[in-house]
Amino acid sequence: MVVPHGADRVGAGLHAVRRERSMGDRICRWIAVLVGLAWVAGAAPAYAQERVALVIGNGAYRNATPLPNPPNDAADLARALRRIGFTVIEGRDLDKHGLEDKIRAFGRALDRATTALFFYAGHGLQVAGRNYLVPVDAKLERPGDLSFETVEVGQVLGQMEAGTRVNLVFLDACRDNPLARTLARSLGTRSGSVGTGLASIQSAVGTMIAYATQPDNVAYDGEGRNSPFTAALLKHLPTPGLDVAVLMRRIRSDVVAATQSRQVPWDHSSLIGDVVLVPAAAATPGPGPTPSASTPSAAVPSGAADAERAWAVTKDTTSIAVLEDFVRQFGGTPYASMARARLDELRRDTSRQSLSGLGALDVVRSFYQALGNADGATASRLVVGEKRLSGPFNAEAITRFYSSLAEPLRIESLSPIGSDQVLVEYRYSKNRRTMCRGSAIVTVINRNGSLLIEGIKALRGC
Repeated sequence: MVVPHGADRVGAGLHAVRRERSMGDRICRWIAVLVGLAWVAGAAPAYAQERVALVIGNGAYRNATPLPNPPNDAADLARALRRIGFTVIEGRDLDKHGLEDKIRAFGRALDRATTALFFYAGHGLQVAGRNYLVPVDAKLERPGDLSFETVEVGQVLGQMEAGTRVNLVFLDACRDNPLARTLARSLGTRSGSVGTGLASIQSAVGTMIAYATQPDNVAYDGEGRNSPFTAALLKHLPTPGLDVAVLMRRIRSDVVAATQSRQVPWDHSSLIGDVVLVPAAAATPGPGPTPSASTPSAAVPSGAADAERAWAVTKDTTSIAVLEDFVRQFGGTPYASMARARLDELRRDTSRQSLSGLGALDVVRSFYQALGNADGATASRLVVGEKRLSGPFNAEAITRFYSSLAEPLRIESLSPIGSDQVLVEYRYSKNRRTMCRGSAIVTVINRNGSLLIEGIKALRGC
């Protein structure tokens, strides 16, 4: 698709992808984009992505007994992680190629992350002390198939430990695996190298590896929607102020009780200091008048001045992503209550639908092409959409950033990382001697039959 140059033609180019839009849709689209691009311009660093998760659930095995729970485990955990602020790359029932693609996208998304989390549910096996994840198309009929048909856990750890400060790995992959028995038979006298369950492995400083059960043992898939391990993880993950060491103790206690001590979750940790995934809840203020929707109370907690300025820009948005980020950043102020009320209203009005990767790619591609063809002033109008929605600092910062480019922003690659997310990698130049590369994760939604960009989380830039 070719997008013409010029401010008026930019709108026409995007209209070809989305036939009909209301003014509310345009507001939703551009205020969300403002959040992502303002970070690149230095206007809103609080929105830069810092926590990224890869969540995989394989159950529809073609050459082994299918597992009903892993896809449910992955879907439920991905949803829970998004609620607490993670950007999630999600995959279910992946073959070898699909699994490697997700791992590659995960590694790219970690460029600016301070916390990385990997969750895998499905078949896994250990061979000669190394652990392997089993894609749904694996056969493992002969010894040489192992490296071609599975993915070693170390491949994922290598991506995480390359530069991320805190790494959390949850492996619900210790189930009774018929493919491991097939491989053991093919090895003959060397069959002893294929162990039961998963092996305990060492990790770099700053990493915790959690197993659904103790090393060299088998975990249960469970009779409900989730496995015992994942059910306990889902139960305790949202607890405010909970350190991951305490999280694991609570998971262990629940699983031991649920399995009559037949399954004991295990972990190996080299984390330094406390790691809390959900901040402790702010102290509840004493009784007082409820602030109105337009005029907050004069008695506000520390940081309220920043919250007031941010709320002035955010209050009219129809973007769920922007409001969720606001609540995370200013959760202890009265403005957060207004943001939560706005979120409840939007969620009642908005029905999220799963998108095909092709449709999402088309929308994201056409937007970045239009943005790349815009000069500074046009980019500001394109991103902000409505002048009244943007404070002057943000609008000026965006205009200044795009006016400073010696070469237009250009897409290098687009990679689907879920049914409604796309990883965008792009390049731009602020002078003739330096070429910068940036990346962002873009979320697309289907609203009333139109595909819209709901949010952009910038990952890196220069």
